[in-house]
Amino acid sequence: MEINRRIIEELDKKSLRQTQLCEYIKVANSTLNNWLKLNRSIPAEYIFPISEFLEIDPIYLLTGKGASLTKDEKELLHIYKNLDERGKTMVRAKAFEESDRMLGKNFKEEYGKEIIG
Repeated sequence: MEINRRIIEELDKKSLRQTQLCEYIKVANSTLNNWLKLNRSIPAEYIFPISEFLEIDPIYLLTGKGASLTKDEKELLHIYKNLDERGKTMVRAKAFEESDRMLGKNFKEEYGKEIIG
């Protein structure tokens, strides 16, 4: 996938509009449309501001390699990595509980075991 496709994908994923990105990086809508729709080269000086707006790693934007994590996701991952095993177990348990709540699924039925936290 090319840079322009990753930008479009991230905008869609985060429910952001191209006009918001234009305002943030201070370019005309027509300029952004040329980059995204006509697959024109994006000048290097815009890579970091675009990455910042989309809250993704510039390396991911350029190469597609690595995770496309938001600032919140990066913060949670950092916190999780610094927890001991008990803390990690509790976080996983709460995550499954919230997932069940959001998806309307019962973890016990799907995986055949209970979460202990």
